[in-house]
Amino acid sequence: MTEEGGKHRDASKLKKAKIDSAHFKSVKNAMREVVESPTGTGQLARMDGLDLAGKTGTAQSPVGEAHSWFAGFGPFDDPKFAIVVFIEHGGSGGQAAAPLARSALEIWQNLENTINKTEAETE
Repeated sequence: MTEEGGKHRDASKLKKAKIDSAHFKSVKNAMREVVESPTGTGQLARMDGLDLAGKTGTAQSPVGEAHSWFAGFGPFDDPKFAIVVFIEHGGSGGQAAAPLARSALEIWQNLENTINKTEAETE
């Protein structure tokens, strides 16, 4: 359910954007390169063992330094999560938000590994 103007709407009734699969695939591959390429702006979000795709950005601010953001998903071939990091007055998305996304994903990965280990031990 989503809330709009104080009213709840059933999210399953929302219209889906019509995007040609070829375009969708190109965007996904480009997002993977943002993180995986040695020259990608999101390379500081890269983690061993996690095929992450993402996009960095810098949003102008009328006062002070620009805002920093990173949005991503993974694993690339079978996404299980999406992440967004927004840092008010953080500057460059690749320099500020991408490393913070990596830190959050490392915590998530450690928790997932702990849960999997605990489940294996109790079987």
